[in-house]
Amino acid sequence: MPLNRSLCKLMTEGLIRDYDHLEAQFARVKNLLPHLAERDDLRKLRTELESLRPKMERSRYYVGFLGPSQAGKSTTLNSVLRPRPGEEPCTSGQGAPATSSATRIYRQMEPEVGGHGCHLRYLTPEQFQQRRGGLCSTLGFSDDETDDRILVELDALIAKAESAPEEDYGPRQVSAGDKIQDFRFFRRFLRSYGTYGKEVVREPAWEERAEFNRRVEYTNHPESDGPWKHGLLRQVEIAYLTSAISEKIELIDLPGLGARMRSDDMLTEGFLAELDGALIFQGSGQVQSKEAYDLLTKLSELYPRMRGRVWMVVTKMDTLSSAHYGYGSETTIFDHIAKTMNDKRVPLSQVLMVANEFHRRSLGPDGEPGGLPDPSLVCERLNLARDDSGQPVLPSGFAKYPELLSAFQEVMCDGGIGRLREVIGERLAEAVEGEVRDEVEGRLKSIRNRLAKLVSSARDAAQMNDGSFETAVDWKVGLQMVIQDLDEDRAMLEAPATAMAEVLSKKFEATCPARLKIEVEKLRAAHNDYVIVLEKTLRHECKSTFLPQVHDRVSDRLRTLEAQHGKVRLEDRASPTEVWEDRRLADEQSLVCLTASGAGFKLPLLFPGAEPAPLDANQYRALMPRKIRLISHRVAFVVGQRVRGHLNEMIEGLTFLKNAEGHLDAADTAPYDEVLGSLE
Repeated sequence: MPLNRSLCKLMTEGLIRDYDHLEAQFARVKNLLPHLAERDDLRKLRTELESLRPKMERSRYYVGFLGPSQAGKSTTLNSVLRPRPGEEPCTSGQGAPATSSATRIYRQMEPEVGGHGCHLRYLTPEQFQQRRGGLCSTLGFSDDETDDRILVELDALIAKAESAPEEDYGPRQVSAGDKIQDFRFFRRFLRSYGTYGKEVVREPAWEERAEFNRRVEYTNHPESDGPWKHGLLRQVEIAYLTSAISEKIELIDLPGLGARMRSDDMLTEGFLAELDGALIFQGSGQVQSKEAYDLLTKLSELYPRMRGRVWMVVTKMDTLSSAHYGYGSETTIFDHIAKTMNDKRVPLSQVLMVANEFHRRSLGPDGEPGGLPDPSLVCERLNLARDDSGQPVLPSGFAKYPELLSAFQEVMCDGGIGRLREVIGERLAEAVEGEVRDEVEGRLKSIRNRLAKLVSSARDAAQMNDGSFETAVDWKVGLQMVIQDLDEDRAMLEAPATAMAEVLSKKFEATCPARLKIEVEKLRAAHNDYVIVLEKTLRHECKSTFLPQVHDRVSDRLRTLEAQHGKVRLEDRASPTEVWEDRRLADEQSLVCLTASGAGFKLPLLFPGAEPAPLDANQYRALMPRKIRLISHRVAFVVGQRVRGHLNEMIEGLTFLKNAEGHLDAADTAPYDEVLGSLE
């Protein structure tokens, strides 16, 4: 079914057209090649295309508002929105566990009755069973047990935990008081379903309009453990009257991982795959916390790149001590932030810093920004040293990170809220939009290419005899052995990389001989000249020696396989050897492996903008050979990954041929050619 164009407000016309075209090709395959259409691999590809529909038909981009309790999420959002007293959209962070429901906050253009809008959406039967099953698995119950049986066991476990919290709980793997909260949540969840399940757990999801001023009732647990209708909510939607949130994004308030209860973790993990981006909140004393690292890890697995997707908001910057600034040591809070961000490929420009208390002090009597705070107040609140004139003195270690320094200077101005307001109001939507569209475009292209390969392989299979299917199996095993050799045989990659590094090192020694005197202040300019020479040499060595050596070794093994097993058609070529030679030629012409080196020879870490002790020539000459070896082996790694990718694609094609035996469409190539022609 084509996309609903009226819903695709966030997509370009080209992306909508590409999706609908692919949808039509799957329908064409079903009509012309019914056996192929029923294969599992093609069905999975069709399901992958369909999974893009919700993302493409969204009215807003979903941005997670993530962070543990007391990280300052709600306080910071209130600083950004400047709500009137009693109209704060979020009520979490007050010490009581929130419900296992997400709070979705988006910009409301026109007021509803009473002002801000509030809508409740409950679990569907499938979602209820998924949550019940997850809780059973997490807390040590069998999913097959009845609710009544589980409730009896929960009563006993809670009573035991309350009376002896340090005892061993055996098969339930309960350790201490934090587990009691999970048990209580599960008990209330089952009791709520028993009382209200028939009323609100429906398909499609049951929705209700609610009163905004009663939102605390929907998003915070009651004190009692009795049945609770709102315990069956999946999400609470807040249509908030504000201009501070971009109309293109929707903030989804979720707990962090490991912050409270395991049920909260399950809620967050269940929503992560739906998010288009995220704001991760951590207090200044939590910048290397496991929760933040786990969140970044999971998000990095979802997004092709973290740029424009994930922003780290470091709160409570007005609680820093001298130790955070590096006084008495060389390590600053910036070093810790930079390490976490660099480990997870998040640009430092996507780090925001906030001090809510300091922000409040910077406001004028009317609640509007009152300009730059008094320098003495800045020093006092941010615990900064002062110079002789009373001006703040920034720690020298901060100069290594200009992006983080810029964020900190915003804290000194207005607590960092102005910058965060700009991000939430405009920059975040623009950045996420670009990344989401790129992702959708890439996934559509990938689906189209894989569909073409499946149809091409089916055409090959339709023209094969029984012996060819056996040959496909033999080739598949042989190619798997070649991949294994890449990992284990030193001659395949390591030896050519070492030889290339030796050539580059000799070139550097000739370009920068040991007897050449280089003044410290002229080393940067001299190094730029050496980079040009080294990169030109690297390009020549890759094209003339390194790539041919690696590719020749793979070609030799494939020719041996062909001599042993004979030919089998693959990707409309006479044999896998011919397919490989096509891939090899393309790689040697494009030299894609050189993207691995990037600007590696430029050694940016050796020449920071405020380096107090520049390298001398002897130190420089000692470091460069190590850098050359690193880049040579990095290039080899990329080449190895690319070769493995080519061989795995061939293995996938051979697997299709092997599995195609016995359920093929007609041998006539015309229907295959028609589909392939439409995919070009």
